[in-house]
Amino acid sequence: MNETIIEILIDKSGSMGAMTRVPENIGDYLIDGETRMAIIKRILLENILPTIENHTQKIFIRTFRGSAKTKINPNAEGLDIELIYEGNFNRMEIRQKINDLEDPPSGGTPITAVLNSARINLERFPQCDRKIILLTDGEENGDGNYLIAVQNIKIMSGIKCEIFVVGLALEGDIESKAKSISSGGFINIKSKDIIQNEIQKVFEPLKVAVLTNSIKNLKQILAEKNNERAKNLIANNDIESTTLTIDEEYSDQIRMISEQFIFSKLKEKYGSQRVKWLNEKEESNSPFDFEILYNTNQIIFIEVKGTINGKPTFYLTANEWNHFLENRDRYEIYRVFNCDDESKINFIHIADVLDDLLSQRIVPYLLKSEILKEERVFLTLKNGR
Repeated sequence: MNETIIEILIDKSGSMGAMTRVPENIGDYLIDGETRMAIIKRILLENILPTIENHTQKIFIRTFRGSAKTKINPNAEGLDIELIYEGNFNRMEIRQKINDLEDPPSGGTPITAVLNSARINLERFPQCDRKIILLTDGEENGDGNYLIAVQNIKIMSGIKCEIFVVGLALEGDIESKAKSISSGGFINIKSKDIIQNEIQKVFEPLKVAVLTNSIKNLKQILAEKNNERAKNLIANNDIESTTLTIDEEYSDQIRMISEQFIFSKLKEKYGSQRVKWLNEKEESNSPFDFEILYNTNQIIFIEVKGTINGKPTFYLTANEWNHFLENRDRYEIYRVFNCDDESKINFIHIADVLDDLLSQRIVPYLLKSEILKEERVFLTLKNGR
């Protein structure tokens, strides 16, 4: 199974701080009164880390800066690339490392050097899904050309490495150049308001890429789990029927992929302001996945059920079934098929579950024997559904 390896590169040049050591520049680089480093830390903690956490096996975090040339020290040279975290994804340790970052003193922006460091490390993992997330506010002012560094990353052997760039107040040619290297996605933060109001939209390319790459791992993950869990069930004295089986295909990754797919469809249909995804950051354990503000005082509840194939049978938990019964006229289901193949993924929209049950387009029984957990209601699509 291909692991996902991510390099996060954090700019620690002087402009990321308050520039207190350069009196003529004090305050020039603040965004709405806040240092760029403070904004980057918040983006990492609230948006990037939650996005990649469940789909990343190894992570490397580096900070980078160059010694600044000033009037006092015009010949200063130096390179400071620090690996502040490496290893498996440990939420608490990574958050602590990010929180410990301070506003940097004066210094340059050696983007080429840090990209080369990331490349050298990622070359060790040719068969892994590799990504680089570069967070910077400036142009290369070290000794190098980062366009060449990016080209060297592109020609690494093995699985293609995607590059995401999070820019801070980039302008003109600097913005265009940074965007040109962003094979995965590009974001340019120019105001704190963007972070608060548009974060869902601007970080969607990263989430989509992470989830899309995770599709490749689904079949092997499921195959590995199937045998072990089936054996456990058979050995369980509480299981009375050998015809019962557990629906192994519905993993957390399938849930995320299918919900992300429907999220994009719902935004197209209703507009992003009317769609609330309850599980966007973590499982909410609600009896539905989305809320749609249909009219001023009407909410539609939407449940998403995904599968890696074209299987017509799915299930509702006891809580989901009860919520449907209590909200029959505003409870909808989206059945998503082929979650393991982005070229074939599609869905069926069940807009009126009760009507489909009464008309037998959906039937409450299995087409073949399966093993399923307790407190589940089977539903099967029929008649061309």
